[in-house]
Amino acid sequence: MHIATSLDLDVVALEGDDEISLLVELTAPIAMADRPHPPRTLVVVLDRSGSMQGERLSGAQRALTDLLDRLDPDDRFGLITFDNTVRVDIPVAPLVDKTRARQCIAEVRPGGATDLSAGYLRGLQEARRSVVGAGCRLLLISDGHANAGVVDPEQLGAVAAKAAADGITTTTLGFGLGYDERLLKAIAAGGNGSELFAEHADQAVAAISAELDGLLAQTAQAASVLVRMAPCCRGMKLINELTSVPTSDGVQIELGAFHSGAALLE
Repeated sequence: MHIATSLDLDVVALEGDDEISLLVELTAPIAMADRPHPPRTLVVVLDRSGSMQGERLSGAQRALTDLLDRLDPDDRFGLITFDNTVRVDIPVAPLVDKTRARQCIAEVRPGGATDLSAGYLRGLQEARRSVVGAGCRLLLISDGHANAGVVDPEQLGAVAAKAAADGITTTTLGFGLGYDERLLKAIAAGGNGSELFAEHADQAVAAISAELDGLLAQTAQAASVLVRMAPCCRGMKLINELTSVPTSDGVQIELGAFHSGAALLE
């Protein structure tokens, strides 16, 4: 990881208070095609409530089947589905049996109500069970408004932020025009992930494929930076919306994942 910094002032008064802005630029390393990558972990939490019946569920199934073809056998994959109950269809494990995984995806059937929080929390349990140094990506797919369990965006956003601090990035995909945008946006923002939208099945396939492209191109996951302040500094203000946590010797800022050669300014 390459780090570059710059200050907005060249000179500061010795005996006086002043506010100084520090720009930090972090650039991820370039992925080398001939260099082996660490195993990646992807957990999918899929809404199988009754409203997903038809094109939406079949489109999601097609997208997930295509996704399997692009993962390596040593990559870890898991599938959790939910309506008013939660089911672990594929426990997170290396993807050595893709045929069985495809069969499990094809066997998902629509059910009842939408307990999104239960599905998401169970997905996080699976992700935490398998998280390693490279981190984990969780993809939450839903087409409706949660009508059971926890439905408060701030509460679930805080859950996603805690997971991000543990190395789990959450991306959400809102399917169709009736999904709960506030809820999925809060989860994606807290989880340091992307907020995706698809009105039709083909758009969902493209969105999920693009998200996988990002995962495959990542050269850094679950990155963070620790800022230690000199005794002369009275405080620090973080300008952007990155999650930050006070520590005993400074402030730890969660950066999330970096794609090959990508830069982040803060």
